[in-house]
Amino acid sequence: MDSPHHRTTTFRLMVSTGGHILPRPHDKSLRYVGGETRMLTLDRHTTLSDLTTRLSKTIIKKSCTSSSTSSSVQFALKYQLPNEELDSLISVTTDEDMENMIDECERLSSGTSVNRKIGFSTR
Repeated sequence: MDSPHHRTTTFRLMVSTGGHILPRPHDKSLRYVGGETRMLTLDRHTTLSDLTTRLSKTIIKKSCTSSSTSSSVQFALKYQLPNEELDSLISVTTDEDMENMIDECERLSSGTSVNRKIGFSTR
């Protein structure tokens, strides 16, 4: 039997691609404009490699319009903490970064399902 602390926590992530971060005309605060946003579900044990492979095969491949035949699309993965602005996005480049992001989601959600926005850009 699993105790509450050993259950797999599922995270729903809002993943945005293809847009741009631009200042609002009236107050110059940053906003994400254009592109597509989708929901992705992953569990506590998802690795950065698992996530980037999944993104490369599904979301990024569909949003890239280049005629490149390369099967490997490079992108930057970043996330936004609640109550933070878009100029303070946190990069996810290692498994430790991925673990920190998931730990932060767990801390904020106290073990319940929570949505977090993750954006990335192709290079």
